[in-house]
Amino acid sequence: MKTQLTATVVNGTLQFDEPLNLPEHSRVTVSVLPKPSDVLRRQEILRKLFDSFDEQPINVAPFTRDQMHDRD
Repeated sequence: MKTQLTATVVNGTLQFDEPLNLPEHSRVTVSVLPKPSDVLRRQEILRKLFDSFDEQPINVAPFTRDQMHDRD
């Protein structure tokens, strides 16, 4: 039997959205793939972050050797 189910990770364990119709103590193989919507959401967040770098650049003059090494 091959089926595709969705689940949520809670405290490091998978909690399936629907019950499995398998006998107790059945051994299964699980492939974990992120939901496509999660991947797209992360890509959008990263795009916005990198765009903000262009909109608000941090202009810092290079430090001198003495400024980088506090010599009291």
